[in-house]
This record gives sequence, C-alpha cells and structure tokens, in this order.
Amino acid sequence: MKKSQIATFFVIGLVVIILVGMVIYFTSWSTKRQGQKNVKITQQSTIRTQPVSNFINLCLEKVAKDGLVLAGRQAGYIFTDQKGPQTLTIKFFDKDGYHVAYAIPLPNQDRLIDLNKGESLANALSIQNQLEVYINNTIEDCADFTVLEKQGFKIKRSGKNTYVKISDNGVAVNLHYPIEVTYLKTGDKAHYENFNVNINAGLNKTYGVANNMIGRNYESPSKITVANYQELPRIVITDEEVNTPGVKDQLVVIKDSDTQIKGQNYEFWFVKENWQP
Repeated sequence: MKKSQIATFFVIGLVVIILVGMVIYFTSWSTKRQGQKNVKITQQSTIRTQPVSNFINLCLEKVAKDGLVLAGRQAGYIFTDQKGPQTLTIKFFDKDGYHVAYAIPLPNQDRLIDLNKGESLANALSIQNQLEVYINNTIEDCADFTVLEKQGFKIKRSGKNTYVKISDNGVAVNLHYPIEVTYLKTGDKAHYENFNVNINAGLNKTYGVANNMIGRNYESPSKITVANYQELPRIVITDEEVNTPGVKDQLVVIKDSDTQIKGQNYEFWFVKENWQP
C-alpha cells in the first residue's frame, strides 16, 4: 500500500515538473518571439522614418560649414545681422560681403577673439560660442519640414542646443534636437535626439598662425611682417592694404592648403591696424 502511494506521488510529481517545465519553455519562447517581433517592428519604423534623420544631418552639415566660412573670414566673429551673437559695435572692414573684424577686440590689447570657451575672455567672446549660437539660430531655416510633411511625416520637435568642439582634427558639431517622427501611412514612429557632423576645416591651424602673428607684432611691430610667415608648410598668407585714405591698415588672409569647404581652401581673415608703421 505504501509502495503504491509512493509510486503515485512520484508519477504526480513527475507530471507537475514536466508541466512546469513546459510552461516555462513556452513562456520563454513566446517572450523571445515577441521581442524579435518588437525589434523587427522598431527596425522597420526606423527605416521608414530615416529620411527625416538624414535630412536634419544634411542641414546640420550645411549650416555648420556656412558658419565656419563666416567665422573664418571675419576674424572669428559672426554678427547679429548674420544670426550670430556679435553686435555691430566692434571695428570691422566690409570685404566681399563679409564683416572682417580688426584684431583689437579689447582696448589697448592687440589680439584675436578666443578660439574656445574659457580660455581667457568671457565665453561669449570665443569662436566656439559664435558657431554654437549661429547654428542654433539657423538650423531651422534649413530644416524646414514642410516638404517632409507633404510626404506623409508628422514631426514634433522640442528645443535644441548645439555644442562645437574645435581641434587639430577639424570641427565636431553635436546638435541636441529631440524630435518625434510619425509616418502617417503606416503609423510607424521613431524618436531622435542627437545629430553629429565632423568637418575637416583648418580653423585651429589658421587661427594659430593669425594669433601668433598678432602677438609677435604687438611685441615688436616694426619687425614682424607677413613675409616672416611665408615659409610655413601648407599655409599661404597674403595681405592687401585696406582702401581707406590716410591709413595703412592691412587685410591679412591665411589659407590652409590641406582643407576645403565648398570647394575652396579654408581661410582665416583679419584686419591689422597699421601693420607696417
């Protein structure tokens, strides 16, 4: 009798174990299948909404390059009439549509605007800041979603912020621009936040040459001329007299032969007061 009961309990226990195992297996299998399905749906959604992301990246590259050209040809500044932060209160010379600043932003100091934030001047007086403000102010001029909306996309955006890093390797731009995209024909949705471009521009190099020229000229103005820098590798420097009667101000152009933007070598311009007294 006891042996019979033990055998019965054993069989029941075995059946329970098998049933529990089957439940766990099928639950796991179902969860895995659902996860794969969700991944597939997410991938499909991303593919269908990818044109919006690509569009913003192209706009970011365009406005970043526009900003780099402006800053380079205006001694680092981008002015308020160009959607930058610098007011038209500093001294500049108009050349080919550019406001080429004099290299004297502070009283009695013969120097350029800082390259990066926090170097010595206020953060606003840095090329990094000038570019960040300009990109923030112009990205939506380019990223006009009207065309995409006509193609069946619904796009909701919420704020934006730009960060620029200037280094020997070029200029890296990160745009934090949260958007929700819905493809109305299928209901697919996607969320995007960060857009990045890296631009091979010789801003760091040409700025370094300009800063060195200005610093040395301030120390010994009668000895330092453009000719002292003509032998620098991959750098071309030219100067011309600013067409102002009675002054000897010079427009100095520093060209980097290694990098190009919009099919032209990257250039840094500035005006020096009484370059050769």
